[in-house]
Amino acid sequence: MFGLPRWHDMSVRIKINVGVIPALILAGVISSVSYRSHHKTAVDASEQIIQLVVNQQAEKINGVVTRQVEQANKWAQDNIYGMAVEFNTLGELEKKFGEMLAGAPAFCVLALTDTSGRVLAAGQSEAAATSLKGLTLPEANAFAAAKGLTVMLTNTDVPAKAGKNFPQTYVFGFPCFDSSNQRNATLLAYFDWSILQQHTAQAGELLDRHHLSGAEAGIAQRQSGQALTHSNATRLGQKWACTDELTPWLADSAHAGDVSSFNLDGDSRYVCFGPVGADAVGKDNAGGNLALVVAVPQASVISQARAVLRFTIILVVVGSVALLVVFWLVSGTICKPLKRVIDALAESSQHVGQAANQIAEGSQSLAQGASEQAAGLEETTSSLEEVSAMTKQNADNAQQANQLAAESRRTAERGNEAMQLMGKAIEDIQHSADETAKIVKVINEIAFQTNLLALNAAVEAARAGDSGKGFAVVAEEVRNLAQRSAEAATNTTSKIEASLDFTRKGVELSGNVAKSLQQITEMSGKVNRFISDIANACGQQVNGIEQISTALREMDKVTQQNAANAEESASAASELNSQTAHLNSAVGELMALVTNQSAQEALRKHGVEPQPQPDVASGE
Repeated sequence: MFGLPRWHDMSVRIKINVGVIPALILAGVISSVSYRSHHKTAVDASEQIIQLVVNQQAEKINGVVTRQVEQANKWAQDNIYGMAVEFNTLGELEKKFGEMLAGAPAFCVLALTDTSGRVLAAGQSEAAATSLKGLTLPEANAFAAAKGLTVMLTNTDVPAKAGKNFPQTYVFGFPCFDSSNQRNATLLAYFDWSILQQHTAQAGELLDRHHLSGAEAGIAQRQSGQALTHSNATRLGQKWACTDELTPWLADSAHAGDVSSFNLDGDSRYVCFGPVGADAVGKDNAGGNLALVVAVPQASVISQARAVLRFTIILVVVGSVALLVVFWLVSGTICKPLKRVIDALAESSQHVGQAANQIAEGSQSLAQGASEQAAGLEETTSSLEEVSAMTKQNADNAQQANQLAAESRRTAERGNEAMQLMGKAIEDIQHSADETAKIVKVINEIAFQTNLLALNAAVEAARAGDSGKGFAVVAEEVRNLAQRSAEAATNTTSKIEASLDFTRKGVELSGNVAKSLQQITEMSGKVNRFISDIANACGQQVNGIEQISTALREMDKVTQQNAANAEESASAASELNSQTAHLNSAVGELMALVTNQSAQEALRKHGVEPQPQPDVASGE
């Protein structure tokens, strides 16, 4: 007995507002799907950018190291260094070192040591306060057994003495021989490690340009994770925050170029690495077991997807509130006028019922006194003529009320047709919006491809150098995509204009519906006035019947005729009561539709006591 009301018992306003709930649920589902799609797209695109930056910068670093190996091999083919020691021409050799460093700016120091590691001659790319001549270099002993060019990654203070700020670097060394082909010296060439630091910083800058803020890049030893270069200079020499999962992942070359998620310093990051120095130095060499490592915060990867989610949620909330307000206003606009009409009908029905009861009581009195009426025949005849005239007037009014009711029905039908046209217009608007969405999607795809091509063009330009053929091809593709974007934008404009036309049609049709509803209201008012006239006429009929009753008491000769007239009046009163019951039932159903109450409760609230409908066919 305390359950929820049934659907058909609910008011019109409640039904309209309940109908908004599926739309709100659908909006929530669309928001969730949209966020998931943008999240996946953002992650995929960011992974491609990370892989591209790692591969590009690792290739540049490997190219730098390879070129220095080739340069050192050229120097090793010239045996002037051992001869300079044998014939004591070290001063001229130091001048030669200056020329060699000028032609190979990637080296910062050249040092010629004897077999004990003491520096005999040295050359530096920049003027330094400390001279290397006469110093003993510990790393020279590592090249004592070398038979040719050897490259080692070692910690040394030689670059610091030359004004360079890095604790380790590649040292290129090869043996030198005298005229008897006896080894008498070792030439050491110190690589300028700051060049690799610059390439590392460039990797971080490239990621920032692609909105991957907070990214870190550095060259690290794959076994220990120690940072040899880092985009953040304060992290040089420190170890990356390697977890138990990250360290073996870096050591496995099969994962090179892959993007995986790891927890670094309490922050979830996407990590990718590319091998450095292996091809030029050798995989077994410590200097060849390096990697360019890039770590991008997960928050920066999905920041755009989160921004889209926030915008979608705001849009859904604002749209939902606006939709609820619009439906509430529309339902109020419909229900309030309809309630006023129902109240007027209920009041008229009550008056008609009271008049019918009065007629029935007068008819019964007339039948009981018919045998005692003998006098006043002329007065009775006059009263009956007046009653006849008033009855005819009531019939005319009833006919006019019937015509107005028919006109109201036709007006309502026209309103229904207008509403159907409005629905069609709204469907057209929806279709146009769908087409617009497809075109916008095409534009988005083209924009995405354009970005990729632009990036490829930049890479091609960087690689091409003097040759620009590859860049011209990429530029041509970019122009083609730009034309496609312009065509899609033109189509979008036309679709939007079509949607505006459909919207204007919807507004015009809404105006027509409003006019039709206004006409219905005016016709209902006229019906109310005629029903009021009927009620007044019935009151006059009561007065006339009372005069008839007075006259019948004086009539003795026409008792049977008066009795027949009384029976006819009682039958008419019964029929009027029956019609009043039908009217009360219809008014109760309308009240239940608007006020969300049962028909009986709605009638009692308006002062009308519901009565069972009599069976007219039975004559009771």
